[in-house]
Amino acid sequence: MEQAEKTIEAFVKAGDNRDVAALGSILHSGFQNIQDGFFDR
Repeated sequence: MEQAEKTIEAFVKAGDNRDVAALGSILHSGFQNIQDGFFDR
């Protein structure tokens, strides 16, 4: 569980900092974000 928490924290930090290199090392190569409507609010 500790590894999962560390990975989530690293993901959030990389996202907040728009650190594409860090996100690339965290996310699976097949990761896709499909979002509809969240930013319309």
